[in-house]
Amino acid sequence: MYFVAAIFTGDCAMLPWKVYSYDSASSCINFPQLSPHIFEQTQITIENLLQLYGSRDILENLPANYSGFNIKSFNITQNLINLRSKFTNANVPAFAYFSAIHSLIQNLQDPHTHFTKPQFFWEFLQFIPVTFRFENNRFFTEYYPFSGKFNNSLSEYEEMFGKLELNSQDPILTINGKKPVEFFRYFGNKYCQYGKFEQARVNFALSTMYMNDLSTNNMIDEEDKELKIQFSSGVVKTIHYVYVVTTTDELNNESVQKLYDQDEKTNPYLEKSTNTQINETKKEERIIKQTSDQQDSEFITILVSEGYYELLQYQSDYVLRILSFMPKTFDDGFNDSIKLIKTLNQLIGNKTRLYLDMVSNGGGQLMWVQMLLTGLFPNAYPYLGRWKQRKSKLMDAIIDSKSQIDTMYQRFDWITGQPLSNWYQQEDYFQFDLSNMFANCINAALNTSNLTINPIQIVFLTDGLCASGCSMFGKKLMTFNNTIVVGFGDSVNYDLFDIGTASGGTVFMSQIYEQLIAMQSKEGFNNITDDQKQLLLQSWMPHNGALSITFMNVFNYNPSQEAGLNHDFVPFVVDQTIELYPSFGTWQTQIGLKQRLKAIENNGLHLYNVFGSICKTNKNVIFRNFNSYCVAHSCEYGYYQVISIEFTCHKRQDQFYSQPSKSNLTWIIVGCSLGGLFLIIIVCWIIYKKNKWCKKDARLEPLVDEENA
Repeated sequence: MYFVAAIFTGDCAMLPWKVYSYDSASSCINFPQLSPHIFEQTQITIENLLQLYGSRDILENLPANYSGFNIKSFNITQNLINLRSKFTNANVPAFAYFSAIHSLIQNLQDPHTHFTKPQFFWEFLQFIPVTFRFENNRFFTEYYPFSGKFNNSLSEYEEMFGKLELNSQDPILTINGKKPVEFFRYFGNKYCQYGKFEQARVNFALSTMYMNDLSTNNMIDEEDKELKIQFSSGVVKTIHYVYVVTTTDELNNESVQKLYDQDEKTNPYLEKSTNTQINETKKEERIIKQTSDQQDSEFITILVSEGYYELLQYQSDYVLRILSFMPKTFDDGFNDSIKLIKTLNQLIGNKTRLYLDMVSNGGGQLMWVQMLLTGLFPNAYPYLGRWKQRKSKLMDAIIDSKSQIDTMYQRFDWITGQPLSNWYQQEDYFQFDLSNMFANCINAALNTSNLTINPIQIVFLTDGLCASGCSMFGKKLMTFNNTIVVGFGDSVNYDLFDIGTASGGTVFMSQIYEQLIAMQSKEGFNNITDDQKQLLLQSWMPHNGALSITFMNVFNYNPSQEAGLNHDFVPFVVDQTIELYPSFGTWQTQIGLKQRLKAIENNGLHLYNVFGSICKTNKNVIFRNFNSYCVAHSCEYGYYQVISIEFTCHKRQDQFYSQPSKSNLTWIIVGCSLGGLFLIIIVCWIIYKKNKWCKKDARLEPLVDEENA
């Protein structure tokens, strides 16, 4: 009865680690009001920093060659105008405004770019006490594995709503009147716009919709706060989204306002700057957390690099599971990469199939992507070519002021390690061409190294959640003639099944920007106008929130096609889709891997004959078998596909094509590695302290790795 009174009076009342209904929690979450000062300072910072967003122009004016890829244009400029108009002088909860910013950022469909609300909202966790399991082409429910301070959560939930009494063997017929896949599609599109394609959002929702805090997430809409599940037995269960608060003290009107006010900062550039060491916290993004390190006896473990990869033998084939491109340390990454390349070189013959399991790999450091591609799958085309940075008034001011931001993101010659001058072109968007450097590096490794594997077939396994550096890795493999792709997910939906989303770049964090500008303000600005100084100093968050954006984009191209089409916005359709969905806690374990391999076998995919194998070559066009047909697939090496009605290949004669050249491997590898350490900056989601939308709270899963690289 107390909860009902709290709802009707609009008062806040929540005890720590106790379960509360949607309406009760809303009273606390929506209690702090948006002040004119908080609105104006936050708004102008968002407007300024989004000038730096690398894909802004592409999203606002989609080029003609992106048509047909199911990519929606999004006018950032107009949406910022609408946001300002809606909330100027508005008498609304602060959470409503911060949620609107989150929705705007979410529409960018870029997992590198996200908005973090003030810390007060981090304390609220929303969850349901069930998870979903996919088995034998049907969905089932399981109890959420509560632990630690959540041990009493299920009993408190059942005191509020009645006993759940789930039958984990009773298949689900509908959820909120929709077939299960249709509901997860609806939920994923609405709350988990992880990527540009629906396949990824469905899998992301299914993996992680169970518990989230409100740091980078919005509240579930009121129309979705209950899941009405009808089972095959005729039983109907209503599952409610509920909330806990993780503060140490009871929340009431006064304490809520106090906690919220504590998040407010005065102008950070006017404060005395201390000798602060600036560190970016790089946290390995496991989209689906492992509840335990589950092994399977059918696999023989050959090599393991913690948090990076696992090389296994499965029957007569080999499986390389790349969990992320985030090894524990630089030395681990370098040594373990070399060890992997050498081991695979010894094991893989021209009659061996190599499975590359990349499900839910969130990316990482591009230098390890570069190193594995070079060592395992040599190609005379450069794997990475250009970095593109958007020109703006704010970036002009950063460059002209010679800020440490400029130094942090300096460009280095891959071979000599010397800084490059004049890398920011004032006339136009920055686009510095590093193709020749990459090509020289790769060619040297090609011609002096024997670390080249040649499997008869590479089978790439993806769930559409292979992002950032993983996406770059995969999209390069897609250009190889002996690579086939098997996608796991929504086979009912004919939306394009991409192997990933944004393919790498540099993440710009507003907290680091504030600290660097504060230090520079203390030392004094040089060589900039008063307007530029004001622009630099006005971009700070008044609350302990933040904005992370894709600052520089890797211009990553397909060497088998005409140069110039950015891989970020070009999907690769999988050769075969199997209807198998993520199950909670096992998807990235050996248990989940075995399910995927068995699903390939059970679906009758004769990988040599049904699809993937070369059936003929004619006029430099390679044809491959697909569903019993011999179809044009790709061009021979040294040729690229001409975009026309007929599949036509032209000889490559542009700057991106390079013939092998003799050189010394040792110093080239050292140069590449050192250059990569400076040039290829962390690309995986950079998440500080809290999780992204549709992720379980890290406090529940102590076994999840958190990396500081």
